[in-house]
Parts: sequence; structure tokens; C-alpha cells
Amino acid sequence: MYFLNSVNIFLLLVVAFLLGAFTRGTTPVITTLFSELSHRDHYEKVFAVGETFLGITSAFAPVLMGIIADKFGIVSVFYVASVLAIFAIIPVAILRKQSAKKFAVNYLTAIYKLI
Repeated sequence: MYFLNSVNIFLLLVVAFLLGAFTRGTTPVITTLFSELSHRDHYEKVFAVGETFLGITSAFAPVLMGIIADKFGIVSVFYVASVLAIFAIIPVAILRKQSAKKFAVNYLTAIYKLI
């Protein structure tokens, strides 16, 4: 477990890159899914809601991680980010059980109800 407490900047950069690649790598997939399953008349609303949530989380996440780092230490931020990345896998597990189209329709229906 020494590598978890290491101050090696190279390891930190590699882990940060991988975490970013896996968590932000889903954006093109979600965007494509929205464009394929939403009607052209609703593109603006669907993408606006999606980008709004993305903007809110992009603004809120650094503040939350800063608070966690201040209270529990910087290493805990990586643990929390790892747990959140694991939770991001849940929709993939749901997609395996449902058909992709059925899941997307349910997801888009939930977004339309928010509008």
C-alpha cells in the first residue's frame, strides 16, 4: 500500500489522467444517444438540460473536493473520486439488463418531465 501514500508526481498524473479519461469519456456516448433518440424539435431542450447539469457538477465538484481535502486530507479526495467513478458504472450495468433504446427512452422521459 506504499504507492497510495507516495508523493510521486508521475503516479499522481497517471491516476488523474486515467480517472479523467474514464469519467469524461462517457460524454460523447451520452451526446450521441441523446441525438439519436430525441426528436429534432427537442434537440435544444435535451442538450440544454444535459449541459446545464454538466455545468453545475463542474462548478460544484471542485468545491466539494476542496472541502473534503480540507477536512480529511488530499488522499481522501482520490478515494472519493474513485468511489464516484465506480458509481458511474451503474448505468452501464442497467444498460446490460435493458435494451439500450428502452433505457434511453426512460432517461429522456425523465428529462422531459424536468423541463
